[in-house]
Amino acid sequence: SCGLSLRRRMRAFAVLIWAPLVASLRPHIHDSVALRNARYDSIPLRNSVLLAPERRRTNVAVLNLPGLGRYFSSFELCERFEGVGMDLCGLDYRRYGRQYLREGGEAAGPENAFNFIRDLRDYWDDVDEALVHLCEERKYEKIILMGDSTGGLTATSYLLFAGDRPGHSLVKMCILNSPLLKFNAARLNRLARGVVRIVGAVAPQLVLVRDDANPKKIVTRRKGPLRMRKEVLRVEPEDYWFDQVCALHGHKYDPILQSPSEGKKPVYSGYVRACLSMMRRIVSAHKKEGKTIPIPAVLFTPNTDVYLERLASKSSPGGQATVPPFTEAMDQSVQLAERPDKTLHVDPHIDVRGVEALFDTLFPNGKRRAFERANHEVLMSEWNVIDSVMELIRDTAEDAGIV
Repeated sequence: SCGLSLRRRMRAFAVLIWAPLVASLRPHIHDSVALRNARYDSIPLRNSVLLAPERRRTNVAVLNLPGLGRYFSSFELCERFEGVGMDLCGLDYRRYGRQYLREGGEAAGPENAFNFIRDLRDYWDDVDEALVHLCEERKYEKIILMGDSTGGLTATSYLLFAGDRPGHSLVKMCILNSPLLKFNAARLNRLARGVVRIVGAVAPQLVLVRDDANPKKIVTRRKGPLRMRKEVLRVEPEDYWFDQVCALHGHKYDPILQSPSEGKKPVYSGYVRACLSMMRRIVSAHKKEGKTIPIPAVLFTPNTDVYLERLASKSSPGGQATVPPFTEAMDQSVQLAERPDKTLHVDPHIDVRGVEALFDTLFPNGKRRAFERANHEVLMSEWNVIDSVMELIRDTAEDAGIV
């Protein structure tokens, strides 16, 4: 009994030592330090925060719209964009990142719920104000609008429907990084979409899933005559999937801005409903009205997912792996298809082939490419993939006379 008690104490002590060590190895950095190191300004607008270089370095600005629950932190990409004649800027729109904390965070109540929205058209005001500011205040001559994941849906909808706004004509090119333009029907079929639309209208702040930034493994054992009672032996910290993705190219982020609600990032039914409604409106506008977006555009998507590929290599021969949810996740189960080379897996919640087909019809002057060994957000991949993406962006911009 004494020996068992001693072993438990030693395990508890090891966890106390191990947990801070794991935390110290995570790719975290305080936002003020990141801004100072990159020499960027944080500019408060009406309902958003714009990030731009302290001094204009080129004549072309790339305004990056974040994916669900993300905020602008891609400072490690600044030199790559400068290398092709562009300044990378970012926008934390309403209830995202810096703007969320600026409005008071959780203390501001449900109206400031993290990354919550009822209608994606609300983001158009934030995007438009940022575009005008970059042109009038920062004196950029040309602006490129870029959207990551759900930010790609926002960018596409703005370009397609917000033509009467002053910032619309300032956009000379569009970049879409794995945009969420179409859900995978195998993950969210017609019945499920109908249910989400109803639930999102009745209970828009119902949390469908949370992405836990501090995952833990609970080790238990069975006790009692029938072994019906569980006893918790210890709780061990586990690696966060996003931290593993960050390690691919040295990305660092502030966890307070990325997952402020005790490290658990919510996905609300109202947000998913807003995305579904905008997807339907985009498809309808093209099919029924023949609407297109004539400016030059670039689409890049993954042909594989490095993070899931790693998990698949550790899984059963059938190639099945259970992983934490991605930002668009509707559940926590991901099945990897059994393929000989395991190089064609993509985020299962986005219909990548459907997105590519829609892009071809919406952007008649667009170019697209799928990259091997790329993550869902392609610019969160290894440096060799990122450099290939930058070549595609540069070539498209040069052909259009933007740089």
